[in-house]
Amino acid sequence: MNRRASIYIIIILILFIAAFAVHNYLVSIYEVIYRVDPKALYADNKSKVTVMAIPLNGLGGKALFRKAEASYTITEGNDLVLVIKNDETNGILVLQAKDKAGTVRIKAKSRLALLPSPITVNIYPNLVEVKH
Repeated sequence: MNRRASIYIIIILILFIAAFAVHNYLVSIYEVIYRVDPKALYADNKSKVTVMAIPLNGLGGKALFRKAEASYTITEGNDLVLVIKNDETNGILVLQAKDKAGTVRIKAKSRLALLPSPITVNIYPNLVEVKH
């Protein structure tokens, strides 16, 4: 085998190994976590919270070019919030607080996770009211 053919074979092997590593550590989903932003709500009929399913790759960051489907079930405190958006294909849930304080418990289930994840959102009383 001549030297040029050996170099081409080595380059092709390096490219295959790099593609394999990128796929397994950057693109493949190893875990699904749920981000709640903001952490709490206020009982003012305006506060909103967003729950998002984030797919994690092998390095612990967000998986490239992937999204996590998730379904959400409100198990406690259904009368305290109003569901604004429930997008199961993108794994997004948006809730708006009503005028009562309390705790909302949500069960999040993704087909990429083994077990459902519990999520708790506290709704605090609105202590300051502005009257005009």
